[in-house]
Amino acid sequence: MPEGVQMAADLLAEGILLERLALYDRALERYRVAATSADPATRAEALRHESCVYRSRCQWDLAIEAARESAYIAESYNLTDLFTEALNAEGLVWLARGETERAPPLFKRMLELTRSDRLRGIALQNLGTAAAMRRLFDEAEAYFAESHECFRRAGYPRGIAVALNNCGRFQLDRGRPDLALERFGSAMAAAQGIDDIDLVALVTLNTAECYALADDCRRAEELAATALGYFTVAGNHWRRIECLRLFGDIRMRQKDRATAERAYRHGLELARTTGARAEERDLAARLESFFDPAN
Repeated sequence: MPEGVQMAADLLAEGILLERLALYDRALERYRVAATSADPATRAEALRHESCVYRSRCQWDLAIEAARESAYIAESYNLTDLFTEALNAEGLVWLARGETERAPPLFKRMLELTRSDRLRGIALQNLGTAAAMRRLFDEAEAYFAESHECFRRAGYPRGIAVALNNCGRFQLDRGRPDLALERFGSAMAAAQGIDDIDLVALVTLNTAECYALADDCRRAEELAATALGYFTVAGNHWRRIECLRLFGDIRMRQKDRATAERAYRHGLELARTTGARAEERDLAARLESFFDPAN
């Protein structure tokens, strides 16, 4: 392998490690250099990872641009698996923005293109997430079950960890906090086992919501604060908004409307600034309830 190509591959590997540690600025530096490689596979993968970092920062346009450029390179060189992963990267941006109708066609295209259990599991997992966001729970459950089986066959530990977290989130959304807490416990062990700090923080946030629903507000706030600290340092604005929404919910359960309103307003401002549309709608609805005479 030519020296320049090897250097770019090494930088890509460094970037992936830094991204998992939530050192996004340093990861982006590596990805941008790797994206100039003479090797098209390295370029495509580096751009896809750039898209993931931009998504976490709610830089939606940059995220979509990087994902589509990755897809263009991969398709041009018949790199089917990398093309499939680029489709997934774009689909995740639409999910994060709350535009759930634009994501499923990309995930279904993935299923048409690949027989890889790992990639099929990713597509099915994200189809399940999209269905759950639309509250199509039976459809979501079927997708999640098939996805978990794909990850098991592929021997893909991160996929299994994500699937466990999403299964917990699914149970939480269905009003089953006890089952959700059990799944989150398994997801936490799996995430810690692969040293995925970002996933650990997300599971922590979801676990906090379980405790909030059980009226263990002190424990819920401790966990939510831990998650918020991580996401703030990482620059993950999307998850910061979720943390602020949860803080508001916890304070509402404690009848502390003033603090709840501040948390919601802070989250709403951040959602509007970053264009996180689903979160903006959700937080605006919560704030509207403050002025409902029934409340």
